[in-house]
Amino acid sequence: MFKSKDIPKLIKSSGSVEVYKLLPQAISGVSLERFEMQSNSLLKGIPHQKGSTEYLVCIQGSISIYLAGSPFHLDKGDVFVFEGDQAHSYKNNGSIKNSAISVIVLKSV
Repeated sequence: MFKSKDIPKLIKSSGSVEVYKLLPQAISGVSLERFEMQSNSLLKGIPHQKGSTEYLVCIQGSISIYLAGSPFHLDKGDVFVFEGDQAHSYKNNGSIKNSAISVIVLKSV
């Protein structure tokens, strides 16, 4: 068993975004993260390996993802799938803290 305090956490965007590894150990070819964003916070994504796919699941509140400047809005329970090697960012336009899960599947080489 792993206690939540032992799971790696990153603080980004001047403290308004917290990014947690979803699992305490890596899985080859897959990245799993949960992030929580305060209202009006922005998180710039880093393009991933060419051929990767990212799945974004909104689990609380709402979240917008921007791909090439175009916004896509997700509410609780919505899933958005996109090519992970694109420039992207996430924004919480809502009035409450949101939470989302990002699953990135890297292309096999």
